[in-house]
This record gives sequence, C-alpha cells and structure tokens, in this order.
Amino acid sequence: MEKEEKQKVYIIIKPKKMEEKEREEQEKEERREEAVQPSIMEIVKPIEISIKDKYIEEVKKEEVEEEEMKKISMNYPLITIDNKVFASAHIFWDPNIHEVVYFVKEPSISEEDKKLLRKIETFIQEKINVDFNKLRKSDAINYLTKLFDEALEYFKKGRMDKNLKDILKYYIFRDFIGMERIEPLLKDPYIEDISCDGVGIPIYVYHKDPRIGSIKTNILFENRETLNSFVMRLAERCGKIISIASPLLDGSLPDGSRVQATLESDIARRGSNFTIRKFSEKPLTPIDLLRFGTCDINTLSYLWFAIEHGSSILISGGTASGKTTLLNVLSLFIKPQMKIVSIEDTAELQLYHPHWVPHVARVSIAKEEREIDLYELLRESLRQRPDYIIVGEVRGREAYVLFQQIALGHAGLATIHAESFSKLVDRLTTPPISLPPSLIQNLDLVIFVARVRMKEKYARRIISIAEVIGFDKETNTPKINEVMRWDPFRDKFIINKSYLIGKIALKSGLKEDEIKKDLKDRAKFLYFLVKKGVNDYKEITKMLNMFYSYREIVMEKINAIL
Repeated sequence: MEKEEKQKVYIIIKPKKMEEKEREEQEKEERREEAVQPSIMEIVKPIEISIKDKYIEEVKKEEVEEEEMKKISMNYPLITIDNKVFASAHIFWDPNIHEVVYFVKEPSISEEDKKLLRKIETFIQEKINVDFNKLRKSDAINYLTKLFDEALEYFKKGRMDKNLKDILKYYIFRDFIGMERIEPLLKDPYIEDISCDGVGIPIYVYHKDPRIGSIKTNILFENRETLNSFVMRLAERCGKIISIASPLLDGSLPDGSRVQATLESDIARRGSNFTIRKFSEKPLTPIDLLRFGTCDINTLSYLWFAIEHGSSILISGGTASGKTTLLNVLSLFIKPQMKIVSIEDTAELQLYHPHWVPHVARVSIAKEEREIDLYELLRESLRQRPDYIIVGEVRGREAYVLFQQIALGHAGLATIHAESFSKLVDRLTTPPISLPPSLIQNLDLVIFVARVRMKEKYARRIISIAEVIGFDKETNTPKINEVMRWDPFRDKFIINKSYLIGKIALKSGLKEDEIKKDLKDRAKFLYFLVKKGVNDYKEITKMLNMFYSYREIVMEKINAIL
C-alpha cells in the first residue's frame, strides 16, 4: 500500500506596503465604478418651480407696528349657556404696562353671594358620590343641577333672583365639571398654550393671532394651597398621581390637551407650576399658514405636489416651532383614496380623511397593562399596507423601521427636534436613534421650521427646505439641494430649481410645461380659498377632494372668477 502524500499548503506573506498598494488600487477601482454610475444631478434635470401669475397676490397679513398695536381691541365669547354669555375674552393695549393684555370677563358677584357660593360648593362636595370624569357631560350637568337645587332649598334660597341663580350655577359648573378659573382659557379656540409659573404670577397664554403671540392674562393663583390643590386636580384629570415624593406630571387631559406640571417641592423654587398645550378642535389649515406668513403660495404648491406624488418628508425644528401643526396641514393634501396610518405618543393629529387609522402609544400604569411604544406600533402597522405612514415625532428605535419602509417605497411623514441639517444628521446617527447614515438618502425632503423674533413679536416660518439628492461616501453625509430658503431681512421666500420635481417628472413621464401648469393650478386654487375665506379643515378637505375628482371643471370656474 502506497504511502499517502501529505497536501502542502503555501502561505504567501505580502509586505505591508504591498497590502496598502492593493487596498489603494481597490479603492480607485470603486471610485471608477462610482464615476461610471451617474448621480441624480446628472440624470435629472432640475425644474424651475417659482410661480409668476398676475392674478396671484401676496396673502400674508402685514406686520403691525406698535402704534397699530395700541389700537387692538378684541372681544369674543368663550362660554355661552342658553344663548347667554358668561365668560368672554377682551384683548386690548394696556397703557400702564405698554403691552397688549388678555382679560377674562366673568359675572361679578357681591361678597355676600361669594360666601353663599362657598357654602353651596361645600354642600355639593359632601353629597357627591360619583366620579365626574366617568360620566357623560350631559349626565354630569343633570346630576350637578339636582344637587345645586337641593343646596338652595337647604340654605332657604329657593326663591332667588333668576339672574343670580344662573350666575351661581355657572360658577358651580365651571369649578366641578370644568377646570375652575382656567376653564374660559381652555374654551378659547385661539389659544395654543396656557402657562402658570407660580404663586401670584399672572397666567400667560400663547394666542394664534401672530400680532399677539405670548400675552399676560388677569388670572392668577393667590396662594400656595390653591395652586397646589389645582395641580393635584390636573393630575387627577390626567388619570395620574402627583405627590412630593413624585412631583413631576406628564399627561393628557380627556380632551387631548398635553399637561406638564410640577408640584411645590425642593425642585420647584417658585412653587407649583404647569403648562397646558391645548388640543385644538379646529386645527390650522394651509390657508392659516399663508395668512400668518409661515410660508408662501409657491412653497405650499410645491409641497402639495411632492406629497401627492408620494414623497417622504421630515419636518425638523426646535420646541414650539410648529412642527406638528405643519405635519397636520401637509397631511390634509393626501388623496382621500390613500390609506394613512399615524403613530403618536399623544393624539394631536386631526384629519378629515375617510381612510385614516390613528394609533397612540400606551404607557403602562397598572401591572396588568403592557406598555406599547412607537416602535411596536409602527412595526405592527406596516402589516396594514398603508400608502402613507405618519409618525408624530421620531426620537428612538422606531426611526430605523420608518426609514427602512421609506426605502421600500412607503411614503413617510414625521417630525424631529433639530434646528439645522448638520444637527439633524447628528441626531439621526447617534444614540438613541443610531440610524446608518446611508439610510437618510431615502428621504425626499427635509423642512426646517423655526419660531423667529420679528421686531417685538414672535412668528413661525419655514426657514429652509432641503431636497436629499444622494449620499457622499467620502464625508459619510447626505447630499442636499436647498430648494427654498427664507430671507429674514425682507421676510420673503427664495425659490431655487428643484431636483425632486425633476425626478418626479422622470418617473411619471410629465413634461416640464405640464408640471409648471400643474403648480400654477394648485397656487390659483389655494389663492381662491384664501379670497373666499374657506378656513375650516373639513371644508378645505372637501374642496381638495373636488380638486382631485373634477380638476378641469374646478380650475375653469376659478380662472373665470380670478
């Protein structure tokens, strides 16, 4: 039997310089391959999107000088019962402090009647055996009316003057069913935020009218006990508990308003405080953005066109810059046939859309309840085959799922906290999000919004729109084309050529002239809505649906009017 030969293995050891040379050659080859593949800037012809039409005028409200501010005097009702106004707002210039103030006007009562009101409140508190939070409003009113009448009989005031009786009943309903002294503020549809900074400090509100902004009210909490009691009641309404051991509250009122509060303790130096971000029953519309100067018709027509063609958009900005408001406005442009799935921490989006599936994350309170976060909701919602995915705010691992789905062709809309593109990239690529930089190129647009100071007032502006047009492997960052930027000196929006519109034209087969006509039609349509004063989000959604279904007829009528 022949002896089996052993297999010889040869190991070639290359000098280090030779390895480096081969690596360099390999990198050169990769660069040559990349050079052969044309970039989007070489394939796509950028298209001019600036709209010039003699019929479309500036629709932004003009800035108000201080002399004009002194003439401001606004009155409107806040709480009306049986066609009788019990609370109203009066906004006017106060010459003593040289600023505009917000006064809540409620019925005045004598000291004797105040004592009677306190007795009635004590009587009702002793008799109450139900939780008002669990009752329907009509049932709560009937129950409270019965107790109120019993209290009047008990104190032998059954034959009281009807006007005084109605006033006392208003205060009872306000304090037991409503949120006490701030109830009129919660009923004001023009208020965004309500802020109490401590004992003896007037409550401030943020008014939607850009001429007014942050404004002082005539409402305050006179002592610590009253304010502490109110903050505890806020927590109760949010379904949470607040105490000295756990003095921080982050929750939502039954109407969806977001609450942040701190109970008086070693961490609250000026006493208890709270901020309420109101849930608006009537959200802002595209027409509001045009009137407030947040953007112009050119910009809005461009964004509408991009959304209709399935572009993925990230809205970026600082706190209170209007990110969610803009997200809601842009969502109104989605066609009614498209399926929308929205994922939020707190329910803020309001769409009058027939094919909308809203989801809200759940924080575990009881042991038997399992926490369901944005990541889990987003992952599961993808099985519903949505045409558009809307994420209220990207802040964690859900970003990876969202960007993966955008890469697969789903249109995505979301917001994030970042004030510039470099900060945005840092935020997305570092913990807790930790997104691979190459995934960012799947975005189509990044809109930057900001709350800017203009003279003596604050205003919200879209300050920049960047189209993501590729990825630079050398710098490991996305390539962008700034299609729009805001000029703060002239308060104007400068429009540049768009690669995104060029890319859409390439995919859809539209010619440049057709796209320009399309953008002009959208601009005229928006301008028509402004001039006709159509401002309700439901009405605007109906008008948009008519535009999609009967475009030629709608534009023919609008052109005839303009």
